[in-house]
Amino acid sequence: MNNIESPSTSLAAHHAALESLQPELERIEPQSVGPYNMDANFAAAVVQAAVQSTQPFNELIASLPTIDRAAIERLPTLALALQQTNFRVEALQPGTSTFDKDLEEARPVREELLEGAALLARRGKLSLENVQRIRAGVGHRDLINDLGALVTMVAPFQSEGGVVDSNTVRRAEVLVVRLTNALTQRNLGNPELAPRLLQRSKVAALLQRAYNELRAAVAFVRRNDGDADKLTPTLYVVGTRSKKDDAPDADSAPKPAPAPTPDAKPVSPARPLVPEEPSDRPYDEKK
Repeated sequence: MNNIESPSTSLAAHHAALESLQPELERIEPQSVGPYNMDANFAAAVVQAAVQSTQPFNELIASLPTIDRAAIERLPTLALALQQTNFRVEALQPGTSTFDKDLEEARPVREELLEGAALLARRGKLSLENVQRIRAGVGHRDLINDLGALVTMVAPFQSEGGVVDSNTVRRAEVLVVRLTNALTQRNLGNPELAPRLLQRSKVAALLQRAYNELRAAVAFVRRNDGDADKLTPTLYVVGTRSKKDDAPDADSAPKPAPAPTPDAKPVSPARPLVPEEPSDRPYDEKK
């Protein structure tokens, strides 16, 4: 099996990788693709490490009759293509860094407001059920909506001792406006953005499916060694599981499912390489 290109791979190689997939991408129906929830560069780095670390087992993997070896072979191409689609998306999203910085600031602000709301709920002044519902939210839209809801809930009680700092409430109000405007601009502001987002989602789905083949194969050939998780870790940044978003670009990373550690039994037959909602489980766990 091939080695993935190094991080210094030229843009021409990224472009060529994506172009080689165009006929296949055009055949994929948009409704068959789940929301995008990867970090492209992180996923590509994971693939790079996994392909390299599993090289000593290539012959064993190739001998498995039910593994889609062709899918595994093209993991390097898929990783480069995913990065290329991400380059194109980012080129159409000026201000992404500002948006990301605001998101990072918003998370601890949300936590502080949640603590204040929880305290008020214990005092009987807010609904504990509503606070718990907000706490369960994940994803960009939930984060923004949570801030707005928490400000509305907590602001009237700013004068009560130990609830929440008034500066935190004011900062949350500013962040809600900025993040809402930025998210709208990112997803709707450029007519060229929607097809780029869809293309990235399609490539991500193909990469996930091919990587699941590698994970399942490694889980089988290393079933007695207990190192499958290390050799083929999750493609996702560790975090909370994202819910489906009605926006075309649901960027939040899901909570990864554990890597497979099956009993000593043959790997289930490989399915055709068709896109589906990205998952972090090997294909043979799906029923």
